[in-house]
Order: sequence, then C-alpha cells, then structure tokens
Amino acid sequence: MTGSIERTSLAARQSMLLYRHWYKQFFFFTSGLSINN
Repeated sequence: MTGSIERTSLAARQSMLLYRHWYKQFFFFTSGLSINN
C-alpha cells in the first residue's frame, strides 16, 4: 500500500518539476521575443 503511494507521489513530483522546467523555458522564450520585437 505504501509503495504505491510513494510511487504516485514520486510521479507527481517528477511531473511538477517537468512542468516548472517547461514553464520557465516558455517564459524565457516569450520574454526574449518581446525584447527582440
């Protein structure tokens, strides 16, 4: 039981890190576009 919960929390943490990574990339990309234009 605890193993499945740990696996779920690990997957949630990984997806959160991935989401934050892409959000940062998107933010830098859009800010770079606005600076260039």
